[in-house]
Amino acid sequence: MAKDDQLKVQKKSGEINAGQINRTELKKNAGIFGAFMVDDTAHKKKKKSVKQKTRESLPENLTIEQMGEQLRTASYKVGDEKGERTKHSESMNKILLSIEAFDLFLDFPVVLDQEAFSAQIEAMEDRYRHLIADCLQYIETHNPWTVEGQVRKEKVQNIYDKAVEELSALKTNADSVHAEITADGEKTWRQIVRENRTQKYVNGRDGVRISKAGGNTSEISVIEKNGTKKFFKKKEALEAGTFAESFSEYVRKNNDIIARLADPQDEEFKDMSQTDKEKIRSTITTKLQVAADLKNFYENVIKKRSKMSPRGFLEGLLSGPEKLAEYEERFPELRSTLFYREYEASKAGREQRDNRVNEIDASVGALYQQGKYDEIEQLLKEKVRLKKDMSVSETCFGVVKDLDKPMFAAYVARRGPEIEKGRNLSSRNVATSRLAKFLGIGDCVVGCDMARVEIGGEQKEGIVMEEAKGTEMMTLMDEQEFRFGEYSVKAAKQCFALQVFDLICGQTDRHIGNYTAQMKVDEHNPGAFTIEGITGIDNDMAFGLMSYKRIKEEGIIGGLIGVEDQDGNFVLPALDLEVAHNILALEPGMLRYIVGDVLNAREMAAMTDRLQGVQSAIRKKMEDEKKAAEKAKKSGETPPRPVFMSSDEEWTDFLEEYGQKTREEIESTSYLQARFL
Repeated sequence: MAKDDQLKVQKKSGEINAGQINRTELKKNAGIFGAFMVDDTAHKKKKKSVKQKTRESLPENLTIEQMGEQLRTASYKVGDEKGERTKHSESMNKILLSIEAFDLFLDFPVVLDQEAFSAQIEAMEDRYRHLIADCLQYIETHNPWTVEGQVRKEKVQNIYDKAVEELSALKTNADSVHAEITADGEKTWRQIVRENRTQKYVNGRDGVRISKAGGNTSEISVIEKNGTKKFFKKKEALEAGTFAESFSEYVRKNNDIIARLADPQDEEFKDMSQTDKEKIRSTITTKLQVAADLKNFYENVIKKRSKMSPRGFLEGLLSGPEKLAEYEERFPELRSTLFYREYEASKAGREQRDNRVNEIDASVGALYQQGKYDEIEQLLKEKVRLKKDMSVSETCFGVVKDLDKPMFAAYVARRGPEIEKGRNLSSRNVATSRLAKFLGIGDCVVGCDMARVEIGGEQKEGIVMEEAKGTEMMTLMDEQEFRFGEYSVKAAKQCFALQVFDLICGQTDRHIGNYTAQMKVDEHNPGAFTIEGITGIDNDMAFGLMSYKRIKEEGIIGGLIGVEDQDGNFVLPALDLEVAHNILALEPGMLRYIVGDVLNAREMAAMTDRLQGVQSAIRKKMEDEKKAAEKAKKSGETPPRPVFMSSDEEWTDFLEEYGQKTREEIESTSYLQARFL
């Protein structure tokens, strides 16, 4: 074999032999898979950018030869009239072409014949080797002098590291992959890559313990391993049902849990104490009574006497005591229902908690005078827990949320981010986590991966999430009226980074209940605490088909806010300069490799559109700031405060400036700042 056909991939931890590539032999043995062997001369023809070619999912009748031809003529959108860069180095084009080749291969079906499957494995490994080699060449030969170029090189390094890891895993797991495919039926290589990136947990193996997440009736389990805790959530697709269907599924799911509680051998409940089992059983029994009451009330009262929809009825009940009182006046039958009696019975518990909160408030001042800050922190944490308990204590409202979820999720998803029917919602958390890490802001959202758990021989697909640190911001907001000055520099940077990141992701469901805050007691202000950091959670409503143009025109869509107004003015008051450079360094083609196994072609195209819109807005604002600074220098005036800040001193000044504003003043200028800060 010729030396030119051998690749040795160097990695910091040592040398990894990526294998030998004999293109002639592979083409001969693999037959039509030889169409994927890319001639290096194809890269040289890519010096000039061409028009973007929209790539939808491949038609079923597309032959592999035709696919190979698409590969050879693949093109990339690297610039347009908005002002993006219009040229790439030849080495970057080689990386993008390798990613395109990799991505095109993923739409091929996996064959079950062992010999043909082996040829496919070799072709898949070859795609990885090409990508690894092209990334390595870029890393070793490219010496960028701009900050954006340096960051782009870091992104290439990230792709290189991930590809090396995945190639090794693919070679190791090839036999087990084939066995799973044979058992599961037809799959594509996109599903194989997703499987290769999936974490697997078997209850009782390798120190793994999987248990139900308390009394939660949704598909959430706790995974404990080596002292760490993660949460597994079963795969959820966007399927809207009728109220009757939602009720039937709710009853089926809860009755199933009651039956499993009675089974001493059930894997998820067998280690739970009898007392805890009884608590769960009692809670579920009450919930089923409330659900039946709600169904009966809706079908026999509301439906006959009002044009209100099930979703409107349920959403109204969620509004709180005022709406409940309004319903009671309109429909006297409500007072006789278990639903209403349950709500009334919860008042005594709320009064007890209110009294304890008042006791805590009275104690904090005295402890502050004594300098007992540790005790203050513990009391404030107890107060936060009490406040949170109050917000979810009424069983009836929990039932409403569960019954309403399928209908409300479908309504929100299609109206806001424009997620297509049938698409997986859970995997959007994974795409969010991967993209955040790739952007260098992984600490802004909860870590998440594709996962499969096995309990008692039964396998479940879904996602595994890290435990989000801190407390939901919705709870903390009840404590006091936060202003900018009560955020640390780190937290402020994260707030604005998450704001722009959500825009790129098309995340419309970010509100004070969908991110946690890590707090620290302020020793100089009794009873107060500072937000030290934030973590975005619950990222289901992202990566739909919503365009950047729509965001710019509407300004606010759900919890999503744009960075430009309709006239193209940049409205974001601050953004960390490092985050801005990370965004500008992103190449849309790179994202295919990062999230292409969980997003489809249309979702990828919409994300690219939003990314390029944000990039264009940032570049334009940077240019405007540069011109303003030059003008101020010539006139001897003080230049305006920059939006893109790099030092902690600049951020501290910014926080002090905005800390003087009231929430009303901030909201009157821009809802953007008020949402987080």
